[in-house]
Amino acid sequence: MFSSLQYAAAAAAILIFLFTTFFIYKSNYLKDTLRKDIAHDILPGTHRATLQSTNGKVYQLEGSKQEIIADKNTIRYKDGALLAKEDQIQNFTLSTPKGGQCQGNVTNKYMEEAGPDDAHFFREMMAISADYATGSSDGPVLDVYGRVVGTVSNTKMYTHSEMNPSVQMVVKNTVPVESLWKLVRSGSNQ
Repeated sequence: MFSSLQYAAAAAAILIFLFTTFFIYKSNYLKDTLRKDIAHDILPGTHRATLQSTNGKVYQLEGSKQEIIADKNTIRYKDGALLAKEDQIQNFTLSTPKGGQCQGNVTNKYMEEAGPDDAHFFREMMAISADYATGSSDGPVLDVYGRVVGTVSNTKMYTHSEMNPSVQMVVKNTVPVESLWKLVRSGSNQ
């Protein structure tokens, strides 16, 4: 009735079916497991930041405090609590660690000249006081209600002068969401 070749073909078809079913099941199982693991690993950010002085000392800022003030040789919170005492206050770097978040304000809205020499254009920009880390480009900037009001763009560092090249300030630029909507509606790639 059936030849050995037909039995071999039927056995091969059954094996292929079983292996395919097993791999599809295993693949979906791994995806579901991975999704569950990732969902548990990503926690909401907490209000924390660090302040690092030019001599390398790192100070952990309290999340409940809202403003820091530096004078000749001390750094205090707005409420007067002492954060640090230094021989001489120079430059500090404010940073937000992984899993941290910080709040800030829109400090300026302005028009910035951009584009290549033969095709200059102006675009709306927004400077903010909140800190953001390297690699945050295109990340969202949220208002107090959680609405996206812009995206992280770049930073610009300004120095005191050529004679004194220490950092005077760093402006953190973002693109306002209205500008993004204009760009999307125009179909432009600028």
